Amino acid sequence: MGSTSMCRWYVNQLPPGQCFHTRELLTYGKRGTIDKATQAMVRSGMVLKVARAVFVRNDINLKEPTIEEIASTKARAFGKHIIPSELAQAAKLGLERPSKLRKKGNKLVPPKPPYPGTTFAVLGTTSEFWTVHGYVRLKHLSARKFFAAQHNVGELLTGIWQASKEAKIDFQKILAKANLQPQQHIRMRELAAWVPEWVHEKFRNLSMRGKIHAPWRLYPFVELAFPKSLVVPKLKVVRESPEVYAVGTKFGVGQEACAGCEDALDLPAMLGLLNERKATEYNFKIVKSHFSSAKILNSG
Repeated sequence: MGSTSMCRWYVNQLPPGQCFHTRELLTYGKRGTIDKATQAMVRSGMVLKVARAVFVRNDINLKEPTIEEIASTKARAFGKHIIPSELAQAAKLGLERPSKLRKKGNKLVPPKPPYPGTTFAVLGTTSEFWTVHGYVRLKHLSARKFFAAQHNVGELLTGIWQASKEAKIDFQKILAKANLQPQQHIRMRELAAWVPEWVHEKFRNLSMRGKIHAPWRLYPFVELAFPKSLVVPKLKVVRESPEVYAVGTKFGVGQEACAGCEDALDLPAMLGLLNERKATEYNFKIVKSHFSSAKILNSG
């Protein structure tokens, strides 16, 4: 099967309405070949181009991908994950960062005008690109803001953080509007350990200190939707002499399907081949009864 056919097969496996990036097809051929394949699919009407190197299959009754879906696909191709921008996080709480003059050299200059397109925050370099909905900017965000904003309650903290100390913030009103559950209150106070002190002090509760501990890991890894038909491994067969063993299954063929065969190859975790002796010291041992042609091997 050629590179173009492989690209068409991949696109047909995607769920309806899911965008894909050219980078996802590079395992099937060189970049030039893949670009020609995507161009041919666009000309034939099989896919629609929604941004540079971002496409969606042209299904019947297709709903146009949102700007968030397009930006997420673009960011994923470069190892990034988008979240709402700092301005959006603050605006969600009804807050706005006060504008002030910036110092440039010996002069004071007014703040830059707002970006005319849509902005998302990423943990990485800032970039811009075109989409069918207009231009999009993926703006760099500090690690602490990015990780805290991954949690729903963390957006409260990052929104307040973005508004800055100069803004008039009613902390009690924000908490009352959020209507957090008891566990969410605890989670928010835990995340507050990673924000500036002027925010943290507003959510510090001395009576709850025994229940609140700073989190060891802020970032909850996000599982991306991906076609199961492309990630489910196929059954592999290993042949040794006349016997057949199934790899990656709970029982070998010789153990379940062939009553007369005593040999079976299971996962190492099932056989217990890895025995921990000391910290950072392991002993590997091959069990003779599990391999028809294995010699007796003992690791000193």
